Amino acid sequence: MKGMSKLVTGLVGVMIGMVPILSSAAVIKPQVQTRSAVVVDQVTGQVLADKDGEERLPIASLSKLVVVYLVAQQLKQGKLQMEQSVYVPEKIARFTQTGNLDTVPLTSEHPYTVRDLLTAALLPSGNGAAMTLANLVATSQAAYNRRAERLLTSWGIKGVHWYSAAGLSEADLGPFKSSKISPKAENKLSAREVALVAQHLVQDFPQVVSITAQKQAQIPDLNGQSKTIKNSNQLVGNRRYQIRGLKTGQTPDDGTNLVTIAQVKRRPVITVALNTGQQGRQVVFSTTLSLLDQVQAQTKTVVLKQLKGRSTLNLLTAKNQQVPVKVAAPVTVFVARQEENEATLKLIQPAAKAKLPQAPLKKASQVGQAELVFQNKQDADFLQNQAPKPPVVTSQPVSRANWLVLCWRRLGLG
Repeated sequence: MKGMSKLVTGLVGVMIGMVPILSSAAVIKPQVQTRSAVVVDQVTGQVLADKDGEERLPIASLSKLVVVYLVAQQLKQGKLQMEQSVYVPEKIARFTQTGNLDTVPLTSEHPYTVRDLLTAALLPSGNGAAMTLANLVATSQAAYNRRAERLLTSWGIKGVHWYSAAGLSEADLGPFKSSKISPKAENKLSAREVALVAQHLVQDFPQVVSITAQKQAQIPDLNGQSKTIKNSNQLVGNRRYQIRGLKTGQTPDDGTNLVTIAQVKRRPVITVALNTGQQGRQVVFSTTLSLLDQVQAQTKTVVLKQLKGRSTLNLLTAKNQQVPVKVAAPVTVFVARQEENEATLKLIQPAAKAKLPQAPLKKASQVGQAELVFQNKQDADFLQNQAPKPPVVTSQPVSRANWLVLCWRRLGLG
């Protein structure tokens, strides 16, 4: 991997805008053993399955995805390098070697690379590795927490209080805990919000997956010698759903959490399962596979290639004022398996005073947007109510009307 400096262009088309939806509707209602769960299309953000997906719950080490995002951001900006040497602060190093709160003891005696720390944070869920990365992007743990909150707010995840880069509760932070904060305080997000974090991470920095797809990796031990660390996600390598990550999390009281990236019906999807309670660690893995099985069995995909209804746009400056248009690229959505007239794309007519492109225009010039229309409103469920609005382009080159015709049109005579 050559680092995370290359940004793959995000969502296909323009992924903004609102469509009416039913809150927590989702294409299907899954039967699961965890307290909360969702499955989301990674590209469009369509919610395919939802059980209590809006309830904020303790997410433990899933929190590490946020610090990984901020590190990846600085790698892209050239502020950090993957092979850059980083010394773990002595206070963090001592914390990782005390008690049983860390899976990866670290030392301040020799350096680690940014890659080492990312790998340690993502695979065996090293707390000290995440905390060291937090210091790297924000100078201190407290400063990092505020930065994480700002990032989440920028994604529309509002009113969140962040207490730990590692996802530890305040009581477990040892020398880093604050007397002003309740020992019970811990990071909480809903399953939908976790899915949104994961979506931003893998869409903006897909190279992260080359780390999370590993079943094991090598990093330096306390003596500087190479040691093997293992991925805590037992589903990595699953062939049926091509699971390649993403992160586990666990707390004593609320059990295990898991977010994965997988494939269903040749579509990339994100699964989130939160809080197994006292059922045991294996439940989160079986629940995730069950979620994917249910989506596979109860849904189908629809590929939308054409606009339904009107497929011309009125352009005042065009020689032929009614300009033929089409959707720029096919759009794939999920619907419940039993449905027939599943979904369509409809041209969004511009407002009366909207500023429209001026002719002449080349073929495939963007001139507007389309909206998704679902027969079953439950299918029209997207993260944060934001459905994709695919770009609409000209079907052929558009010539400009001559000046006389334009004058007549502007006078309302043509």
